[in-house]
Amino acid sequence: MNCFIIDRRVNLKNDFRLGNCRIVCGIFLWVILLFSCCVTAAEPEGKCHSVAEIKARGKLLVGIYNDDPYFSYIKPHTYELVGFDVDIAHALAQEIMGDPNKIEFVIVDSEDRIATLLEGKVDLIIAELSITNKRREMVDFSDVYYVAGQSVLVNSDSPYGVLKDLEGKNVGALSGTTNAIHAANALPGAKFVYFSNLSSGFQALRQGQIQAFCIDDVLLLALRSDSNGVLKGYRFIGGEISWESYGIAVTKGCTEFLNAVNQAIAKIKKDGRWQQIYDRNIGSVSAVSARPPV
Repeated sequence: MNCFIIDRRVNLKNDFRLGNCRIVCGIFLWVILLFSCCVTAAEPEGKCHSVAEIKARGKLLVGIYNDDPYFSYIKPHTYELVGFDVDIAHALAQEIMGDPNKIEFVIVDSEDRIATLLEGKVDLIIAELSITNKRREMVDFSDVYYVAGQSVLVNSDSPYGVLKDLEGKNVGALSGTTNAIHAANALPGAKFVYFSNLSSGFQALRQGQIQAFCIDDVLLLALRSDSNGVLKGYRFIGGEISWESYGIAVTKGCTEFLNAVNQAIAKIKKDGRWQQIYDRNIGSVSAVSARPPV
């Protein structure tokens, strides 16, 4: 009987060890499965589509702003999406798709521009995206299609005349943009408030929530047009605080598609369409006769 008891205790001990082992292994497998799901979910969904695949789809998907005067904005009364970037997109569609209207615009803001591309929702982004080394780690850029300066906008009746006057004041900038970086360098004593789009920034400036707004100075050109009320009641101070080269962003590693985009940009610059697009959208309110960037 004693021997039976001893043997049973040994078996119980072994069963206990085996049970623990099974539990530990089970937990380990669940951890591996959970980790794999997390890694998979974190991976970007964007993938490279060949030009042939995009043509077969029947439309070019373009991420773009809808509230940026002269570049891409909703035209009053007609509610059309118009502007320099919009016309560049149609020209790209002409070259890549064979039809300027085989295009679908996906509205983005400054914070989600690159994310929209990485998630595979668009083929490219044309939204005043400045070319930087940090962004090159996430996307591939086309050749430069526009060069812009950045300036600081204030209300016309404000007392501010130079950048130093804004020390300790609230200054707005678009989040996720190089404007925010350059503004911080030019105005080290200012308090920055960040916005996801131009509309909310302008509203804050009008309501006095911020005393200045850092934006691309193509809007400065609008101040020279008596017939345009987009920036009525505003003025710029301090001149250009930086210059930026805009590029069209595509999914990283999509070499064939990027080459097609660059070939289209080169043709648009060479055959005079870039100049026509500039004159139509920006030249009409500018005293500067710009040329396609090299």
